[in-house]
This record gives sequence, structure tokens and C-alpha cells, in this order.
Amino acid sequence: MGKENGEGGLRKLGKPYSEDLRERVVRASEEGRTHKEVARLYKIGERTVRRYLTLWKATGSVRSQAKFGGHMKHKLAPYEEKVKEIIAKRPDITLEEIKEALAKEGIGVSKSAIDRYVKFLGISRKKNASSRRAATLRHSGSQGRVA
Repeated sequence: MGKENGEGGLRKLGKPYSEDLRERVVRASEEGRTHKEVARLYKIGERTVRRYLTLWKATGSVRSQAKFGGHMKHKLAPYEEKVKEIIAKRPDITLEEIKEALAKEGIGVSKSAIDRYVKFLGISRKKNASSRRAATLRHSGSQGRVA
């Protein structure tokens, strides 16, 4: 995720500074240095110094409140039982048909999201014969020519 950069574009957000640096910033401020002096000393912005001090006073900690990484939940997770029910009724159902069935329930989701979620659940969908590609001669083991 990014924040707007004034020109309508997005800029990348950096990772938070270390907790050790944050603590040194607070100590330097508590020793009587100005925000400007602390900012220059640690090569950070004055606003950052003020933020760390505000966080310290409010919580007693300078630990970052930002969360980085982790696993994004599937959009269909709240509808797991419905998805399983639809597939159980018709094991050969296509992704498009699952999408249509979910839409009738008021659940709007893309085919790729359905595919990812079904794979995540470990559900194997049975393919019917009409959905398989016809084997080409070179892959079927046949010579393809009459001698």
C-alpha cells in the first residue's frame, strides 16, 4: 500500500525505524535537546521526532504500530460452507458456474479468487470429459500416418 504523493501518484511506504533508534530519539529529547537538534543528530525529520515523543507519552513505548507482511485473508473465507455446498452438489462445476451461484447469494467475487480459494481449501473439482482438451496426435503416442 502507498500514500498519495501530492501529484496524484503513489509513493512506497518504508519500513519503520528500529526500536533502538526510537528510544535514542526519546532519550535525547528528554536530555533537553530540541526537536531540530535531535532530528539532525539522527538524520530523521522533526515530525518523526514529535511522533515518537507523542507515542512515548501516550503508551510508554516507542514500538511501531505498523503491521508489515502477514497473510491476507481470502475474500471467500466467510462463505466457506456455501462454497463447499455448491461444489458438493456438482463436483464438475466450472468456476464460472460457481461465480454465478455465489452471485445469486449476493456474493460478488472473481473467478480467480474462487480458484485460489478452492485450491486453498484443498478441494479437487472433478472435470468432465467435455472440458478436457482433445489429445493431439503427437501427444497421444500414435504415429498419425498410415504406412
